[in-house]
Amino acid sequence: MSATWDRLYLVFPAILFCAVRSSEAILVTPSSAVQIHVPGFRDGHARAIFGANKLVQAINKVHLHHMMDAVATITIEESTSVNLTSDGVVIQLDHVTEDIARYNGVVHHEGYIIQKLSNRSHGYGLRIVSSGMSGLMYGSMRLAEMIEHQCSMFKTIPFVARLNEMAFPIVVRRPNIFRRGLKMNVPLDARTPSYGDAGDSAQHNIPTMWNMTFWEKYLDSMASHHYNFLSLWSLDPWSSIIRFQAPFEGMHVDDVMRSDIDWIDFNKHNTDTAMVTQEVLDHLVTIQHLSIDEKINFWRSVMSYANDRGISVMIVTWNIFVFPILNNETSPSGVNISQVNPVTKAWVRQAVNRTFCTYPLLAGIGTDPGERMNKGAAGSTKEEWIWETYGLGIQDALQAQPQRNLTKPVLLIRQNSANLSRIIELFDPILQLGVDFVVGAKYAHNAHMFGSTHPSFARDSVLPILPPNVKALWCLRNDDMFNFRWGNPAYVSEYYANMPADTYTDGIHIGADGYVFAETWADKTVQKQLEIEKHWYNFKAWGLLAYDSTMNNETYWLNVLVTRFPELQHSNMGAQAAASLLQTGWTNASRVVPVVNRMVVGSWINDFQWNPEGCFSRSGYTGIAQWAKAEPVPENNLTSFADYVTAMVHGRPIPPYMYNPVDMILDLRQAADISNRSARALEASLADADIGSELRATLHDIKTFAALGLYYAAKTEGTIEWQQGIQSKNSTTCEKGVQSLQAAISLWKQYAMLASEAYVSPQLLGRVGLMDWIGFTNGTMDDVATAKQSCAVVQMLETSAKDIN
Repeated sequence: MSATWDRLYLVFPAILFCAVRSSEAILVTPSSAVQIHVPGFRDGHARAIFGANKLVQAINKVHLHHMMDAVATITIEESTSVNLTSDGVVIQLDHVTEDIARYNGVVHHEGYIIQKLSNRSHGYGLRIVSSGMSGLMYGSMRLAEMIEHQCSMFKTIPFVARLNEMAFPIVVRRPNIFRRGLKMNVPLDARTPSYGDAGDSAQHNIPTMWNMTFWEKYLDSMASHHYNFLSLWSLDPWSSIIRFQAPFEGMHVDDVMRSDIDWIDFNKHNTDTAMVTQEVLDHLVTIQHLSIDEKINFWRSVMSYANDRGISVMIVTWNIFVFPILNNETSPSGVNISQVNPVTKAWVRQAVNRTFCTYPLLAGIGTDPGERMNKGAAGSTKEEWIWETYGLGIQDALQAQPQRNLTKPVLLIRQNSANLSRIIELFDPILQLGVDFVVGAKYAHNAHMFGSTHPSFARDSVLPILPPNVKALWCLRNDDMFNFRWGNPAYVSEYYANMPADTYTDGIHIGADGYVFAETWADKTVQKQLEIEKHWYNFKAWGLLAYDSTMNNETYWLNVLVTRFPELQHSNMGAQAAASLLQTGWTNASRVVPVVNRMVVGSWINDFQWNPEGCFSRSGYTGIAQWAKAEPVPENNLTSFADYVTAMVHGRPIPPYMYNPVDMILDLRQAADISNRSARALEASLADADIGSELRATLHDIKTFAALGLYYAAKTEGTIEWQQGIQSKNSTTCEKGVQSLQAAISLWKQYAMLASEAYVSPQLLGRVGLMDWIGFTNGTMDDVATAKQSCAVVQMLETSAKDIN
């Protein structure tokens, strides 16, 4: 441990509730002083300061509760000890060597231990110990959250008495998953687009990508939710983020532009591999003036701020997307999308090299050997192409910047019909230089992470082909829920518990291809809110539980809700009971989409094939003819709609261990009923004026989820009855299906009304197209017409049979 430290003192004369366990609290009297001491290490020091500021915020909440002035004085001085009076309290953040950390039980630089301070003749306090500044940040945030939770619970216990009773150590934590990230497709510019940019969220967020205030808030939220990794995805980012050298100088693009075209029409007729057409270039509109050097400084600032929050940044591409070739003013001749073109290879190689050299804090780079590539062309396999561009580009950068070997740059190669063994063989020269090679793969077999908590794709299709000593970075794709607030920590906990061990798992990153989770644009209840703030409960659950799997208890999440929604204190049933109602309703509402997806996304594995918020695909509304053929996710205990109908028609019982469509219908109706009753009861316990805007919007989303669940229950019931009636030639059963589908029309109308009350409709989604809740009502009516037509044929056959007899 360093003999001389710079320490930052944050002094609070205050009443302080300092939580140690969920059931314990500490009270500091008004005459006491609370000091937070932060080590003045230079590398990562800002992380510890960020954590200390979280403690400041928590303490200030206590001040405000007791209507006292929140006074904090900050000084920096060198000191190895702290002198306290007998009623003083210290919270000390100790950055120690790895050996000392291990001695104290901390086995990871992001881990921490919270202890009582010992061997002091005067004063009492707590000590947060870690070998890494990120660990001190996480430990401080945990302690701050404990304080907030105890403040919300109004518990006071004399500080000295409680401190003497506390166990030693109090809290020990280490990360459950090493790399915990978010994936964002970044719409940088109409000339350098990302995948799925032909959608409203991307188009609205082009200026957001160049807003430093957005990134500061976003990265602060990421750190608060314990994410340590951000992957920025783009088809072709190079011209917006680097200055090329000879022979490709001038291939950058200045300013930020979007294209003023009919994106609905464009979305219908163009693929994401043809995002920059002449039509797009003919309708460019400048939305911000930035030179390429200003753009470079901007992204350096973003990466620096991310580093200050313990977050590493990676850029991921798809591969041969050379969009600037269409712009004759900035592209030299000779660069095109040919896999065997040596000029294109040289251009991509320089782009990779220059990106690493331009951004010293860039943690890594990734690409995909599967998209837009042939297996082999004139002696150039896709694996060889990746090596000759990305591999040699990284090698060039490492030779120019040998110090990068100390931080192990990451190379992500997506498992997308790639020969991983061949890639390992080709990339051996840079792996020997210290490059950290990871395989990128979807964790589920589709773009729908909300379905099964134990998807089989990773186990069956990825783990068997992982090369020895190589780990997977799992991509958890949320192309299911873009609008409504989801919240079910129990689902998240079970999901992570079933994930392959860290022997195979490098980490996770969560995101969408059809939506940009940056700033809200469709939510009528908020103005320009960050998506990560709007969906805070969702992001918190996935981030925190990836870090700390022990935070899966119901009491903790109840305290989270009480802290987030202070108006629950005014409930006539008490804050805890009110929070329990909210938790119950939110959890059940959040069951709806996973229950539906589990039974249908075995058929619709891709993002453009299914969106549950709209019951549609790129082809439009999903009618009963498609619904009847839907297959569940590949699990052994699921019965498809078609198999269930066949069994019923032939009198074969479904084994009780097999989850079947009737179970699905019952689960959806139960979830909807509990959600609605919980929301109504919570509202009844609060005066209308006491319900804040966020809680009001959350309750609205809960009811909207419930309405969606009731619709899917009726649609499924009607589809099964309709199919049973057709196959058994029973008009009575068929007519029951018609009646259920008629009920589904009303339920869809109710859902569409709730959804469009709070959100813009229609919405253009990047991968599936136009989601039109009101317009899709016609689809529900078509379902009834389809069923009636079939039933009329069945009835005619029945009548004919009777006449013959």
